[in-house]
Amino acid sequence: MLEMNIWLIINVILFSIVFIAIWELYKKRRSRKLIEKGSGIISEVQDLLKKEKFDIALSMSRKLEKYCPPVAYELIGNCYYGMGDKDTAQEFYMKAIDLDHKMDMVYVDIAKIEKDRGEYSSAESTLRKALEINKENYMAMYYLAEIYSMWGKYSDAAEYLENAIAKGLIMRDAYIMLRDYYQTVGDYPAARRIDEQIELLDQKGN
Repeated sequence: MLEMNIWLIINVILFSIVFIAIWELYKKRRSRKLIEKGSGIISEVQDLLKKEKFDIALSMSRKLEKYCPPVAYELIGNCYYGMGDKDTAQEFYMKAIDLDHKMDMVYVDIAKIEKDRGEYSSAESTLRKALEINKENYMAMYYLAEIYSMWGKYSDAAEYLENAIAKGLIMRDAYIMLRDYYQTVGDYPAARRIDEQIELLDQKGN
């Protein structure tokens, strides 16, 4: 009788181990499917945002909440920003950051709103947070350069623009701002170098 009970206990333990293993495998497969599905929706939303179809993009973004809420909130914020509702956009950006403090591009999004409102000191601080998280964030560098240019800190602005371009920024306005700085300070070789880069951008249609 004792021997039978021992075997029963062993069988229950073995069954539990197998069940847990199967469940963990299922969860991994399920999470992979969620990630794949979420990635597809993100791509669609980004395309819709580029086409300025904000209403459709907003509807699609809300479907992401069950897969990845922080990303969903960022995209929802982008939709509202595109529609001109910056207060609601900022609310969703803050919700995204509350869930994930490492979303450096969300800080850039918030800084854009602060900059639009003329809150340049706040925008500067927010952009610096983005760079603390990701020192490669060239959009944060670009907007910092804009702020420093408005403040008359032209050499600082130029330094950020050079770094942004080196990190991969392809934006005609950035090159023009940098070219104008070099022309103003009389660094004509540097200005010619930037002019050549602008010509290449124009040839590529950027």
